[in-house]
Amino acid sequence: MHSRPGNQATRKEGQQEALERDAFRTAKESMSNLEYGMVTVIQVFKEYSGEKGYLKKADLKALIHKEMGHFIKKMAKKELDELFAKLDQNSDREIDFKEFVVFMAMVTSACQELLIPFHDTLVCGV
Repeated sequence: MHSRPGNQATRKEGQQEALERDAFRTAKESMSNLEYGMVTVIQVFKEYSGEKGYLKKADLKALIHKEMGHFIKKMAKKELDELFAKLDQNSDREIDFKEFVVFMAMVTSACQELLIPFHDTLVCGV
């Protein structure tokens, strides 16, 4: 039985992805905490944005709820609408990665300011 060209291409793509994952796992072991955190931000964004490469309001809500529950209290619909509008700098009703990074910087800055007196506390309740 002969394999079709399309199957070979798919198999090669899968093998390439596996090689990249293995290389990343190896590199991850030597990453600093900051580098690892940056990679995590990218991975979480990709998880919630999927193939489309941007977050819709529902995606942002899910991300905040599932990934930032210790840092951001539950948001009312109006608060989420206001946050989304502020983050959506080009008013395209999508949060791209650059807009998302601005959000991460805002939350990180707010948490850092609140954590100064508590040093070891992880929850900032923004």
